[in-house]
Amino acid sequence: MNKLLLLFMLFSSVVLCQEVPAVNNAKNTLEAPEKKEMKVQSDDATIDVESAQLQLFSKSVQELQSELNAISHSYTRKSPTALEFQKMQKQLDELKRINAQSFEYNLLNYQVGNYDFSRLKSLKDAEKLQANNAALLQEFSAYAYIVNDEDLLNNYLSKLERQQVYSKDLQKYAENTLQSLPKNTVLITHGDHDTYPLLIQQKIKKNRKDVEIISLDHLQSEVYRKRLKKSGLQLPKGGFIDTDYFKEFMRLNAAKNIVVAGSVPRAYLIKAGADMKTVGLGVSFQDVQIYDDVWNQNRYEKSMKLSIEQHVKSVKNLQLLGNYLPFLFSVRNSYIVEGNSNKIEEVEGLILQIAKLSNKYQQVSALLNK
Repeated sequence: MNKLLLLFMLFSSVVLCQEVPAVNNAKNTLEAPEKKEMKVQSDDATIDVESAQLQLFSKSVQELQSELNAISHSYTRKSPTALEFQKMQKQLDELKRINAQSFEYNLLNYQVGNYDFSRLKSLKDAEKLQANNAALLQEFSAYAYIVNDEDLLNNYLSKLERQQVYSKDLQKYAENTLQSLPKNTVLITHGDHDTYPLLIQQKIKKNRKDVEIISLDHLQSEVYRKRLKKSGLQLPKGGFIDTDYFKEFMRLNAAKNIVVAGSVPRAYLIKAGADMKTVGLGVSFQDVQIYDDVWNQNRYEKSMKLSIEQHVKSVKNLQLLGNYLPFLFSVRNSYIVEGNSNKIEEVEGLILQIAKLSNKYQQVSALLNK
């Protein structure tokens, strides 16, 4: 295992991995079936049947949400297996039987489709019931990004920003990630908590519009894969997005200026197999000589030092700070080669400060003393 991969395994945080926001069960939209269909005689019996239906509906929503979360939290794949898809379809059938007009059914029906736009009507029906639901806004943002509808994308990203769906820490880290990258980079991201803060920074804040963001999650969409092919990228066959797909994608596009976000799970980096190097707040598997420790040092001094220090002072999500450490170790390496003792001491001070805050002091101290 190379030294850089070890750094990412030790320090890169998993807090950016995708989460599927839960549907709002507190405002369950289940309406009781019509009494004439129940064929019960007493009011008490009617109430009991309605209560049982409501409980069954809520249980089915929770089970299906759990299935989606389990897939989204996987560190090795984004796509469901055929068996998982069949199971979720059966759960959807149960929700549809009880209340096909509910917000929960319509949102989950679209989500289970994994960017199957033939189900878009369900998402629009869900919007009529809860227009400001965070999960719904994310799904519409993804749709707009995939079909390259800039106006629609800005509309939904603006709503996500106004509702503060993503914390200030995630927004700051997204800003710093974009600022740390070379020009015209293709940036590979993993889930909601890295992709959408980046898109908000880029589209709403007008930050680094030269960077192309490709989410592994969005790659499940056949429409998106076709669009990327037209842009000049080569894509593996099939649409099951996992570590094998990632490895082949990187191999096919070895000549492109691709950086993998530090939030992409380690299993993907390990699977890629080749030597990698730090490029800003991400990693590259390509042999581009210009992007080395000296390049990171220049980036640090020109645009990153103050911004990272500001984030350290204001941070609430302490574990997120660990994502800065591989970049800072690269800068330190450059200062060591220069023999610049003052700069070494300065960057080591920042490294140790982050290590203490993110509960990584012991590991960091051991590496600094090697």
